Amino acid sequence: MRLLITGHQGFIGTHLFKKIKQDHSDIELIGIDKKSGFDITDYEKLMTLQHIDLIVHLAATCSSAKSITDTKSDFTDNVIGSFNICECARKHKAGIVYVSSCKVQPNEKGSRAPYGLSKYVGELYIEEYSKDFGIEYVINRFGTVYGPGQDVSPESGWLTWFIQASKSGKKITINGDGKQSRDVLFIDNCVRLLEDQIVNFDLYKGEVYDVGGGPENEVTLLQVLGHLDYDNYDFGPERIGDVKHFVSDNKKITSVNGWKPKIGWKKGIEITKINN
Repeated sequence: MRLLITGHQGFIGTHLFKKIKQDHSDIELIGIDKKSGFDITDYEKLMTLQHIDLIVHLAATCSSAKSITDTKSDFTDNVIGSFNICECARKHKAGIVYVSSCKVQPNEKGSRAPYGLSKYVGELYIEEYSKDFGIEYVINRFGTVYGPGQDVSPESGWLTWFIQASKSGKKITINGDGKQSRDVLFIDNCVRLLEDQIVNFDLYKGEVYDVGGGPENEVTLLQVLGHLDYDNYDFGPERIGDVKHFVSDNKKITSVNGWKPKIGWKKGIEITKINN
């Protein structure tokens, strides 16, 4: 199999690329990333790739906050980029494993941040290309993924940002009252699922899956700060499109091949503190 991973130098991509390279000598890996000069928005360059069997599409702008201040980049990377990946899959008759986001689902007020919208449009393109051109796919709507190696800021990767800030003494601004909750997913749990979907693509194909830490890994922002024993924070306004409480229902994804999160949120935080 020739496997293309887009965004292979990003957070999830780095971990996944390393895992596949170490454990699957039968898979020929191709990695492309804007950091290495290969932008998926460059249609002509993307079409020069040869002999692709499966695409794991990770490359994206991944910040709800940034999508509000720079909507053009969010649209270009996430919508045009995903369209180009669909065209690449069509050319090679390759399958797609798409890393989407729980942010595609509107909040209690019925709104989304542009990031959620752009990821949802990516889903729609993939599903339509399946109907029109026979492209097989898996779509994962991941919740909050965190862990070592994540390039974070106050605008992206909140849990790892909290960990880094608590180590360096930086002040944290909580958008909202801090009582909003998320089910958090440690990176090793995420990569283990993607690995299984690559190896057992036919088991998963044709479906959209909600994937997260589940109820046992639901935490509030203030709960995380309490666990970190960190009190250097203040409060700011809520962000556009933010959901107050979100917990992934993993029943569907677990029913396919038994995947469940193995590393809980407390252990995941400790691993991240040591290695980030």
